[in-house]
Amino acid sequence: MKRLMLSAALSLVAVAVLPVLARAQSNVASIEYDRQEEKKIRALYNAFEDAWNAHKIDAMAEMWTLDGDHHEPDGHIAKGREDVRALFRKQHETVFKTTVLDLSIESVWFITADVVLVDGKYSIAGVVAPNGQELPARQGQLTAVLLKEGNSWQIAASRLMVPTALPYKKEETEKRP
Repeated sequence: MKRLMLSAALSLVAVAVLPVLARAQSNVASIEYDRQEEKKIRALYNAFEDAWNAHKIDAMAEMWTLDGDHHEPDGHIAKGREDVRALFRKQHETVFKTTVLDLSIESVWFITADVVLVDGKYSIAGVVAPNGQELPARQGQLTAVLLKEGNSWQIAASRLMVPTALPYKKEETEKRP
């Protein structure tokens, strides 16, 4: 009797757990799904670049989730879409007023069917310091987590970084293009 009950209990556990394990083996819907969604994500970044270059603050900010955040290379953090909007407004009404942004998305990695990690590079030219002096173009890298909400992708977390030479990696930094 104990064996029968144990066997029945194990069967119930197997019936409950196996479908979960089967889903866990694949973190994406399909390769074709990935291709189609990657096109949408790259289009989002093309639209962001266009909005930036036209200095359309609201269009840029609407690409963030309501609770998304954005980290600047200097450590400043804008938390939430409205804070991101305020940051863009402050920048584009002053030092970024005449900037031109060039984005290049290098990889889109699907963590799940509705969560992706994006890596890329950016270049921003035309930054004008408060004293009126134009600053040299800045190149950097970006990493972002995007969420699919409904049928559209939005930025949940954006991290910008400006590469810098590390003194303990002298030979590696000399080889960098």
